[in-house]
Amino acid sequence: MGTASQTNLQQMQQAQQAQQAQPAAAPAAAGDAAAQWTCSCGSVSDGKFCPECGAKKPEAAFCPNCGYKLNGQKGKFCPECGKPL
Repeated sequence: MGTASQTNLQQMQQAQQAQQAQPAAAPAAAGDAAAQWTCSCGSVSDGKFCPECGAKKPEAAFCPNCGYKLNGQKGKFCPECGKPL
């Protein structure tokens, strides 16, 4: 019975060493990073609302002429095609 316990202990130690040898997973996948947004209060969030002030995540806006994604940019003209927004 002592041999079985020793074997199990060795297997657990090997599994733990193998797990530690693997590179750590990135905290956020590339697709998750795109989902993050910065609120006007300065807080970074990945949800629909800011966890600090409760503001709603801004909707993505597109130029009606060329379809350029404005990414929250404010202005009277599209930075891509120059047409009025």
